[in-house]
This record gives sequence, structure tokens and C-alpha cells, in this order.
Amino acid sequence: MTRQGDVSTTSAFPWRDLAAFPARGSIVAYGVRIGLGADHPVRLEGLKSVMPAGARERACRVHDVSYGIQTGKPAAGSNLDEVIGYVDREEVARVYSYPSVLRALERHVKLYVAEHAPRRVFVHAGVVAWRGRGILIPGTSGSGKSTLVAAWLRAGATYYSDEYAIVDSLGRVYPYLQPIQLRFGDGGSVEIPPAEFPAPVGRNPLRVRLVLVTRHREEACWRPRRVSRGEGMLSLMANTVSARRDPRRALHSLSGLLTDATVLKGVRGDAETTVRRLIDSRCLDD
Repeated sequence: MTRQGDVSTTSAFPWRDLAAFPARGSIVAYGVRIGLGADHPVRLEGLKSVMPAGARERACRVHDVSYGIQTGKPAAGSNLDEVIGYVDREEVARVYSYPSVLRALERHVKLYVAEHAPRRVFVHAGVVAWRGRGILIPGTSGSGKSTLVAAWLRAGATYYSDEYAIVDSLGRVYPYLQPIQLRFGDGGSVEIPPAEFPAPVGRNPLRVRLVLVTRHREEACWRPRRVSRGEGMLSLMANTVSARRDPRRALHSLSGLLTDATVLKGVRGDAETTVRRLIDSRCLDD
């Protein structure tokens, strides 16, 4: 057994299938069929709460992946129970913290769906719409995309996503409505529901008109350069979850996304200032 932080992992697995759990369910997320099992209905509801945005409950006889959660042995000298999380036939988390196990399963299911969705391509990116025109900000955690998304929303943009751009075969982007996670310099973070921003949320597929390839650096001045769609494609592919598994499909969808898009690249400083300069430049008015 190996331990990483407060969550341990092992290859042991005590049950053969979901039928071992007294509380069971299934959902479908972007075409991926997901089985859920728990030793109590309350824990099953907890599992459902960390499924990807857009997931819907649906009866499925066959599952692409299964997740389970159950109580283990109580901690010595404590009233805390051990909580165990499973993915298919592997134990992936064992800790005296129910929220920690849920977070571990949440991380796994989001990446699994992002990689295996049969009809969508998932790009790590923030997405907003400004007057009906899509703005996509590719980047992994720590690149500053969430802060930039929040600045756009305060300016009046429509919220589509803080985590993934969901792209169809025509290059259109769909909403992925989850809380915006803002990180602080001390390593802390806070999740803000979209409803707390003075901005609407997107409902319909969106055409991207602007791709911002940027990262945050203190005191930097926003002086972007326009780059080719080829360079933009490289940035998008570098942030596409299924790029290695199915590069042909990813390239097809992203080519459609970039058809009418301008790609700007540069280091930025303050997010509010960057957004104001982009709006004042009227680069989205064409």
C-alpha cells in the first residue's frame, strides 16, 4: 500500500460488481455510462453530487465505468469511520474523511469522462461569451484562466465554463456549468457558484471568435500578438484530454472551432485590466 497525503491507494478490491452494494444507481455523462454503488442511500447521493456537470440519471444495464463508496473499520480511539472509494475493481481511496474520498472519485470521473466521451472533445479551458461571441482561454490549473473568466463575468460576459470547453464535431462549444475555482497565492482556493456573479449562464452551443493563449505574471503588461491557427491548434491540443487517445477526432473538432477564431498570445498581468483592454480594442466587434 502507498500513501499520498491523506489518501492511500491499494489494488485490493472486495466486491465483484455493483450488485454488492445495497444502494445503486447509474448516470450518463456525455455518452459515458457510469454505474454508482454505496453502502447507504446518503452516500449514494454524495456520489451523485460529484458527477460531471451535465450528467443525467438513466437506467443502464452495461456501464463503461463504475464507482463505489463504503464504510470500513472505525479508527482506533475515535468515532471516525474509515471510508473506502472504488473505481471498477480497484480500491483507489481509503481515509477517515468522507469529503476526501468524494474528491478523489470526483477527480477520477471528470478525467475519465473527458477522455472517453464518444461525441465530444474536452479541452482544459475557460469559456465565456461576449455579446454572443465565444472566448476560449485554454490552460491547466494554475495558469490564471479562472481569474480571467471571473473578470469577464464581472464585465458582463455570459458564463460557459471554468474547467472544460466541450466541443462537438462542428467545433461548437457547450456549457459546462460548475463553480468557478479561484486560487490564492498562499495555496488556498474558493469555489464561487456562477449565480453569484452579475452575469447570465450559457445554454446554447457557441461559436468561438477569440482564443486567448495566456498566462498570468505579476506586473506584466498585456501586449498580445496575433498568431496563426496552426499555433493556436498546438495550444488547444496540448490542453485536450483525449489528444493522445484519439488525436484524429480531436483535430477534426478543434479545426472547426478555429474556423472563425482569432488567436491572441501573450503574458498578462491584472485580469480586470486585461479584459478592459480587450473590450476597448474591439477585437470582438468584427
